[in-house]
Amino acid sequence: EELEAVRDIVDCILTSRALPTFLGLVLAVGNYLNGGTGRGQADGFEIRALGLLESIKDPNGNDLRHFVLDMFFHLKPAEAGTLIYELFPCFCNVTRRLSKNAIGTEEFNKGFLVSAPGTDEVERFKGELTEAQSLCQQATAKLGASTVFGKTMPVMLEQAKTSIEELAKLVDEASNHLSQLWEYLGGQVLTIRELCELLDNLFVPAELIANRGLD
Repeated sequence: EELEAVRDIVDCILTSRALPTFLGLVLAVGNYLNGGTGRGQADGFEIRALGLLESIKDPNGNDLRHFVLDMFFHLKPAEAGTLIYELFPCFCNVTRRLSKNAIGTEEFNKGFLVSAPGTDEVERFKGELTEAQSLCQQATAKLGASTVFGKTMPVMLEQAKTSIEELAKLVDEASNHLSQLWEYLGGQVLTIRELCELLDNLFVPAELIANRGLD
């Protein structure tokens, strides 16, 4: 299921029709703000720059996310709705929890269900299987191959080996899929967690949810 989630997240970015339009608007706003400087005629920007929008605020305290999203939802309402729908797999990968700390201040915390394809887990499973096979051989040598243990355990370990090989194949496919995403982003390397965090913080800012005076 986690590997399927990775694939769905990558696919929602690669196949999105509305995301390029939205990023184009962000680029246009950035070029306008940087007009008259060497950065005012950019042809593109790193996706991580989305995380910088919250640092630019107007006199009323609204950051650049508010301005860009307000423009997008008013000028391109249909595409805005499409974008939210297309990025649904990214939003589903984020858990959100509102709680209070020791002094009663609300805190909005985010977590992530999937962060990587799982290469480390596969290697760990392979190591555990190798160790189990060695122990099985030693036990079988003492107990005898004709015992229940000697007959069943090797079969079970062989089944485990097949399952691990199938998992490794799926992980490789997910990793290749992630490489396609990096290529799509112009060579920028982000983990699934980093990507989901960028997008979720853009549309679901924590500071606009906690301590708003509402139950």
